[in-house]
Amino acid sequence: MKASSFPLLNIHTHHLSSSPSGIELFNVLWGKESPPRNSYYSLGIHPWYLPQSLDQAMKSLREECQNPFCLAIGEAGLDRLCASPWDAQQRAFRLQVQMAAELGHPLIIHSVRAGEELIKILQEEKFTGTAIMHGFNQKLSLGQRYLDAGLILSFGAALLRADSNATAMLKTLGPKQVFFLETDDSTVSIESVYHATCAHLGVSMETLTTTIFNHFTTLFSRYESN
Repeated sequence: MKASSFPLLNIHTHHLSSSPSGIELFNVLWGKESPPRNSYYSLGIHPWYLPQSLDQAMKSLREECQNPFCLAIGEAGLDRLCASPWDAQQRAFRLQVQMAAELGHPLIIHSVRAGEELIKILQEEKFTGTAIMHGFNQKLSLGQRYLDAGLILSFGAALLRADSNATAMLKTLGPKQVFFLETDDSTVSIESVYHATCAHLGVSMETLTTTIFNHFTTLFSRYESN
């Protein structure tokens, strides 16, 4: 397959490559990890790791998000399977939605059995910025609900399985729809995710990388300003 003149974009990863072949957005868990030096990252309060003092954490998060290498807030969201109190999860997510709107940062979202609640909060906050549902591999009906609510889907290692919900959802979008690709915490390469996407959509690597990179530079203004 012909190589592309545009870099491969990994919109969400927990493992920085030692020699990246493109652009990686490393996910930093607030309070658990430190941002990488001279590498792009997202930073957010994950529902698994809620701080004791949310107000203090939000103040610190706001300051750290001023770093020019911080391109997005997240992953933030809701998770019905984790031990964090549900009310606290909702407040933490709502505050990060508000901060993303104020700062003009894209928002990278984590969701486990909480899709409708997430959509409700985004709508209540009248959020009109870029909101990315990372690691999508859920039912097509929920994927459509996300799209109808203005969210962008990001797909990962599940695309390597022909029978996954992610693959089915990707095929309903087509190559021109805005979506992103990622590796999350998996050990697969972003190259393999791109190659699988090309095969599912019947497009060249050049077409795919050009399209995704153009979407990225349009929606992530802080990258363009660096």
